[in-house]
Amino acid sequence: RLWHRLDPRVYSERLRVRSITAGKADKKSQKYAVLVVYTNSPLASFTASVIGAIGRSPINLVIVANGPIAPLLRAQLLEACYVLIERANVGRDFGAYKDAVNVLMRSEKDVDRLILMNDSMLFFQRGLGKLIADLDGSEEFIGLTEVFEYHYHVQSFLLSFGFHAVRSRAFQKFW
Repeated sequence: RLWHRLDPRVYSERLRVRSITAGKADKKSQKYAVLVVYTNSPLASFTASVIGAIGRSPINLVIVANGPIAPLLRAQLLEACYVLIERANVGRDFGAYKDAVNVLMRSEKDVDRLILMNDSMLFFQRGLGKLIADLDGSEEFIGLTEVFEYHYHVQSFLLSFGFHAVRSRAFQKFW
Protein backbone atom coordinates (compact mmCIF):
# COMPACT_ATOMS: atom_id res chain seq x y z
CA ARG A 1 0.00 0.00 0.00
CA LEU A 2 2.82 2.39 0.75
CA TRP A 3 4.22 1.80 -2.73
CA HIS A 4 0.97 3.04 -4.28
CA ARG A 5 1.08 6.20 -2.20
CA LEU A 6 4.58 6.92 -3.48
CA ASP A 7 3.47 6.73 -7.12
CA PRO A 8 3.43 10.38 -8.37
CA ARG A 9 0.57 9.56 -10.77
CA VAL A 10 -1.72 9.26 -7.75
CA TYR A 11 -1.35 12.99 -7.18
CA SER A 12 -1.08 14.31 -10.75
CA GLU A 13 -3.80 14.15 -13.39
CA ARG A 14 -1.19 15.25 -15.93
CA LEU A 15 0.80 12.07 -15.24
CA ARG A 16 -2.27 9.77 -15.23
CA VAL A 17 -4.17 11.01 -18.28
CA ARG A 18 -2.44 10.09 -21.53
CA SER A 19 -4.92 11.69 -23.92
CA ILE A 20 -8.34 13.28 -24.24
CA THR A 21 -9.81 12.88 -27.72
CA ALA A 22 -13.11 14.14 -29.10
CA GLY A 23 -15.24 11.28 -30.32
CA LYS A 24 -17.47 11.27 -33.38
CA ALA A 25 -20.81 11.19 -31.52
CA ASP A 26 -22.21 14.71 -31.55
CA LYS A 27 -23.15 16.39 -28.32
CA LYS A 28 -26.81 15.65 -27.65
CA SER A 29 -27.50 17.38 -24.33
CA GLN A 30 -25.96 18.43 -21.04
CA LYS A 31 -26.21 14.85 -19.80
CA TYR A 32 -23.17 12.58 -19.64
CA ALA A 33 -22.51 8.94 -18.92
CA VAL A 34 -18.96 8.02 -17.99
CA LEU A 35 -18.15 4.40 -18.85
CA VAL A 36 -14.85 3.02 -17.57
CA VAL A 37 -13.41 0.16 -19.61
CA TYR A 38 -10.40 -1.99 -18.87
CA THR A 39 -9.55 -4.09 -21.90
CA ASN A 40 -7.18 -4.20 -24.81
CA SER A 41 -9.17 -6.79 -26.70
CA PRO A 42 -12.55 -6.48 -28.42
CA LEU A 43 -15.31 -5.29 -26.12
CA ALA A 44 -17.43 -7.83 -24.33
CA SER A 45 -20.92 -8.05 -25.83
CA PHE A 46 -22.54 -6.67 -22.67
CA THR A 47 -20.26 -3.62 -22.78
CA ALA A 48 -21.07 -3.10 -26.46
CA SER A 49 -24.77 -3.39 -25.54
CA VAL A 50 -24.61 -0.56 -23.00
CA ILE A 51 -22.61 1.62 -25.42
CA GLY A 52 -25.32 1.06 -28.04
CA ALA A 53 -28.13 1.83 -25.58
CA ILE A 54 -26.48 5.08 -24.49
CA GLY A 55 -25.96 5.92 -28.17
CA ARG A 56 -29.74 5.68 -28.69
CA SER A 57 -30.44 7.92 -25.68
CA PRO A 58 -30.12 11.70 -25.21
CA ILE A 59 -27.00 11.14 -23.09
CA ASN A 60 -23.42 11.88 -24.21
CA LEU A 61 -21.03 8.99 -23.70
CA VAL A 62 -17.61 9.63 -22.19
CA ILE A 63 -15.43 6.53 -22.32
CA VAL A 64 -12.44 6.21 -20.03
CA ALA A 65 -9.93 3.53 -21.00
CA ASN A 66 -7.94 2.43 -17.97
CA GLY A 67 -4.76 1.29 -19.68
CA PRO A 68 -3.47 1.06 -23.24
CA ILE A 69 -5.94 0.09 -25.95
CA ALA A 70 -5.36 -1.37 -29.40
CA PRO A 71 -5.74 0.99 -32.40
CA LEU A 72 -8.79 -0.89 -33.73
CA LEU A 73 -10.56 -0.75 -30.37
CA ARG A 74 -9.67 2.94 -30.04
CA ALA A 75 -11.23 3.66 -33.44
CA GLN A 76 -14.40 1.75 -32.48
CA LEU A 77 -14.71 3.62 -29.20
CA LEU A 78 -14.20 7.00 -30.90
CA GLU A 79 -17.06 6.22 -33.28
CA ALA A 80 -19.43 5.65 -30.38
CA CYS A 81 -18.48 8.31 -27.86
CA TYR A 82 -18.47 12.05 -27.32
CA VAL A 83 -15.06 11.98 -25.60
CA LEU A 84 -12.43 9.26 -25.10
CA ILE A 85 -10.06 9.62 -22.15
CA GLU A 86 -7.05 7.29 -22.09
CA ARG A 87 -5.27 7.01 -18.78
CA ALA A 88 -3.01 4.87 -16.65
CA ASN A 89 -4.88 2.44 -14.44
CA VAL A 90 -4.17 4.34 -11.25
CA GLY A 91 -7.00 4.30 -8.76
CA ARG A 92 -8.96 1.82 -10.86
CA ASP A 93 -12.60 2.76 -11.47
CA PHE A 94 -12.80 5.55 -8.91
CA GLY A 95 -9.60 7.06 -10.24
CA ALA A 96 -11.10 6.98 -13.73
CA TYR A 97 -14.32 8.56 -12.45
CA LYS A 98 -12.26 11.31 -10.81
CA ASP A 99 -10.36 12.14 -13.98
CA ALA A 100 -13.51 12.06 -16.14
CA VAL A 101 -15.46 14.26 -13.73
CA ASN A 102 -12.62 16.78 -13.63
CA VAL A 103 -12.29 16.81 -17.43
CA LEU A 104 -16.04 17.36 -17.80
CA MET A 105 -16.19 20.06 -15.14
CA ARG A 106 -13.44 21.98 -16.92
CA SER A 107 -14.83 21.60 -20.45
CA GLU A 108 -18.60 21.60 -19.96
CA LYS A 109 -20.12 24.55 -18.16
CA ASP A 110 -23.48 22.93 -17.42
CA VAL A 111 -23.82 19.27 -16.53
CA ASP A 112 -27.46 18.37 -15.89
CA ARG A 113 -26.98 14.63 -15.28
CA LEU A 114 -23.85 12.59 -14.64
CA ILE A 115 -23.89 8.80 -14.73
CA LEU A 116 -20.84 6.84 -13.60
CA MET A 117 -20.51 3.19 -14.62
CA ASN A 118 -17.85 0.59 -15.24
CA ASP A 119 -17.53 -2.42 -17.49
CA SER A 120 -17.83 -4.94 -14.69
CA MET A 121 -21.62 -4.79 -15.10
CA LEU A 122 -23.35 -7.42 -17.23
CA PHE A 123 -25.88 -5.59 -19.40
CA PHE A 124 -28.37 -7.56 -21.47
CA GLN A 125 -30.36 -6.09 -24.37
CA ARG A 126 -33.75 -6.70 -22.77
CA GLY A 127 -34.71 -3.75 -20.60
CA LEU A 128 -31.46 -1.87 -21.18
CA GLY A 129 -33.14 1.12 -22.81
CA LYS A 130 -35.45 1.44 -19.81
CA LEU A 131 -32.52 1.21 -17.39
CA ILE A 132 -30.72 4.06 -19.20
CA ALA A 133 -33.95 6.12 -19.21
CA ASP A 134 -34.43 5.44 -15.48
CA LEU A 135 -30.86 6.56 -14.76
CA ASP A 136 -31.83 9.82 -16.48
CA GLY A 137 -34.66 10.31 -13.99
CA SER A 138 -35.65 13.31 -11.92
CA GLU A 139 -34.04 12.09 -8.68
CA GLU A 140 -30.85 13.77 -7.52
CA PHE A 141 -29.15 10.46 -6.77
CA ILE A 142 -29.76 7.02 -8.24
CA GLY A 143 -27.73 3.94 -7.38
CA LEU A 144 -28.29 0.52 -8.86
CA THR A 145 -27.31 -1.60 -5.85
CA GLU A 146 -27.45 -0.98 -2.11
CA VAL A 147 -25.36 -3.03 0.28
CA PHE A 148 -25.96 -3.53 4.00
CA GLU A 149 -22.90 -5.70 4.71
CA TYR A 150 -20.60 -4.07 7.32
CA HIS A 151 -22.37 -0.73 6.88
CA TYR A 152 -24.90 0.73 4.47
CA HIS A 153 -23.53 1.96 1.15
CA VAL A 154 -24.41 2.12 -2.53
CA GLN A 155 -22.11 0.18 -4.88
CA SER A 156 -19.99 2.42 -7.10
CA PHE A 157 -20.33 0.47 -10.34
CA LEU A 158 -23.47 2.37 -11.46
CA LEU A 159 -24.37 5.77 -10.03
CA SER A 160 -26.39 8.67 -11.41
CA PHE A 161 -26.30 12.25 -10.13
CA GLY A 162 -28.81 14.98 -10.94
CA PHE A 163 -28.46 18.68 -11.68
CA HIS A 164 -28.33 19.93 -8.06
CA ALA A 165 -26.06 17.13 -6.85
CA VAL A 166 -23.50 17.72 -9.64
CA ARG A 167 -23.49 21.47 -9.04
CA SER A 168 -23.24 21.20 -5.27
CA ARG A 169 -20.09 22.45 -3.60
CA ALA A 170 -19.67 19.13 -1.75
CA PHE A 171 -19.78 17.12 -5.00
CA GLN A 172 -17.27 19.33 -6.74
CA LYS A 173 -14.98 19.41 -3.72
CA PHE A 174 -15.09 15.60 -3.47
CA TRP A 175 -13.83 15.12 -7.03
